[in-house]
Amino acid sequence: VLGGMRDWKEALDFFRWARSRRDVCEITVFAYNMMLKLLRDGEQWSLSEELLKEMLEERIMPDNYTFSIFVSCSKRCDQAEDAIAWFHRLRETGVSFDGVTYSAMIDLYGKAGRTAEAMDLYQTMRKNNWKPDLVSFGVIANVYSRVGDYQAILRLFRDMEQAEIKPNVVLFNTLIGTLGRAGKVTLAKGMFDEMASYGLEPSEITLSILIDMYTKVGALDKALDVYDTIKQKKWKLDVLVYNTLLKSCVESGNIQRAESLIAEMEREKQWPDHMTYGILMNVYATKGMVAEVRAMFDKLKNLAVFPKAAFYTMLIKASKQAGDFDRIPGIFDEMIANGCSVNERMSGMLVSCASSSQISDETRLGVLECVKKIKPRLHELLSRLLVLAKEDDDFDDIASETTEFLLREITAPSRRPMCNAVIDFCCVLGSRNAARAILSSGVSAGLYHGLHTTLPSLWQLNLRTLSFAAAECALEAWIESLATAAENGDEFPEDLMVETGTGRAKEATNSVSLSEFVGGVLKGMDSPFEENRRPGGYFIASGEAAKAWLQSRKP
Repeated sequence: VLGGMRDWKEALDFFRWARSRRDVCEITVFAYNMMLKLLRDGEQWSLSEELLKEMLEERIMPDNYTFSIFVSCSKRCDQAEDAIAWFHRLRETGVSFDGVTYSAMIDLYGKAGRTAEAMDLYQTMRKNNWKPDLVSFGVIANVYSRVGDYQAILRLFRDMEQAEIKPNVVLFNTLIGTLGRAGKVTLAKGMFDEMASYGLEPSEITLSILIDMYTKVGALDKALDVYDTIKQKKWKLDVLVYNTLLKSCVESGNIQRAESLIAEMEREKQWPDHMTYGILMNVYATKGMVAEVRAMFDKLKNLAVFPKAAFYTMLIKASKQAGDFDRIPGIFDEMIANGCSVNERMSGMLVSCASSSQISDETRLGVLECVKKIKPRLHELLSRLLVLAKEDDDFDDIASETTEFLLREITAPSRRPMCNAVIDFCCVLGSRNAARAILSSGVSAGLYHGLHTTLPSLWQLNLRTLSFAAAECALEAWIESLATAAENGDEFPEDLMVETGTGRAKEATNSVSLSEFVGGVLKGMDSPFEENRRPGGYFIASGEAAKAWLQSRKP
């Protein structure tokens, strides 16, 4: 009966009725599994936990399939930690798990940020003669990828070779992407070329990863070489690849090439989507080209999927870059009058405008009034910072409140950009202490995941997604932590790296890149960090040189 039901509420009512009629209904592990499956499909985590507890109380031993359903429910409901706790509890009760479940648990450990435990479980299972299949190797590779450990993924490839398991395109994508993020561009390209020896053809995702990698290191010529290779080999070229190429053109400020790519898409009947036009609008907005942004929006009127709020955000950004701040409240009011629902990108853009060094105090207050209409709590925090900045007070409380606001009212993808904007706001007010306190609180709360990477052979600071002000604060804090490590006599790795990427600055009045800005800060410190020219966007120092420099700076 349960197998024919789709509604979890009706199924649960029937299941409870059946449990109450033990005289006519025998409730076995199979019935529990079916009920758990329906609860999983309905994303009912709490009820799933209750059902599992009930099984144990009724002395109905969960089987491997039971926990497999339970784990998949935890993934849908974002309850990795609870599922891990259940895994340990059930293992102690003697439940036997198969390779599929162990793979799922390794994945859960990775998603929960418990990489060491994920790897311990993997090694333990290997010692117990567990033989991972292709799917299991893919899961393990993803765990390593999350922490940027490309060397471990390369070892996995060797393990697969010994097990006579052929890697697939997805595994190559994971490895190439991880190598690219680690700045190992040559090695990543080598692995891309190696795909052919396995009889594999790159997917659209593979090609996008490769183009994006070259874009991030400032090698636009290499990105375009990939495009030429695609044409030559007649690989599939879809909107995803075109959009990645467009982003490459945007990063380099090559508007003409971006426009020619859109024209080519139309000729090839690869119709641009809203993201395609959004990318081009973004480059116009970055250069303060207000008229061009408005003209581009006219092309989007027939694309119902394009959010109008995004257009107004671009228009405000263009006005900011053009230095026309007085226009911004009017654009905001126009958006509200047209019934657009305000998104978080708009809130962040308004804070970014208020953080500009070019805006007058009067206009800044006008922009903050716009913030007040959509995010009253954010307006309250910024207003308090306006006052506290003049007093150079203790900022721990306001920093904690800001982080709490971001976690409670801002969705995960927008938290870091919003925190960057608030840090910029503090710096333009002249309060670096407030900026440092907010950054520190944000890091502690997990808003800057990936900022620090600590491997046996490499310590890395990734500033790629930070604003100039936030990057400088993060760099100062990192140098201070390194100085403490040197003073304590800690062993340093072979290399230390600061990653910035090679994208140009977002301020129309400032033509320097984040890489050039950070390079200037490092040079001003007389640090041993030297820029890696090919690929660019990285500053590297040996652990020995860095430690000697830090010790020489001691007062």
